[in-house]
Amino acid sequence: MKLSDAYKQRAFTVGAGYKTFAIEQTQKEIRSALEDGNSLGEFKRNMRAFFDVNGLTRDSSHHLFTVFQTNVLGSYQHGRYQQLSTPIMLKARPMWRYKTVGDSRVRATHAEMNGKIYPANSEVWGRWFPPCGFCCRCTVEALSHEEAEEAGIQTTDPVVEPDEGFSGSPQGWLEGA
Repeated sequence: MKLSDAYKQRAFTVGAGYKTFAIEQTQKEIRSALEDGNSLGEFKRNMRAFFDVNGLTRDSSHHLFTVFQTNVLGSYQHGRYQQLSTPIMLKARPMWRYKTVGDSRVRATHAEMNGKIYPANSEVWGRWFPPCGFCCRCTVEALSHEEAEEAGIQTTDPVVEPDEGFSGSPQGWLEGA
């Protein structure tokens, strides 16, 4: 038996409503983490309670971790971008270096970028400003001209790209807002 178009539309609407409902709660909990300092554990407990109270299937612990880490670290990097982009900082430290945490969990493409130095106004940062993937722990540090010259300034574009869906910079996000 085939469903009529009306029933298909209703099913889609209910599904979209569920997604919106869950996304709004997730955003509320992430906001609490950022504004009030709620921990990953508090985020998970609050989200599980939300799912239980509303009769929804719980997201896995791994998914909740990924959502929390990606959003909190992304917000941190957004703030970092704003700090590094102030006129005073750009004058004193106009060169930026991409840094990974240097452990075994760093993705190959992110490791390829580790230590690369470009001017702060380079187009590279329009693609490679962290977060550059889910749970990305990379960062950017500002250097003076002297520090950058000593460490080795890059003159060619990277041959690797950030993870799918993560290319961009906070500047682009600010302009799009």
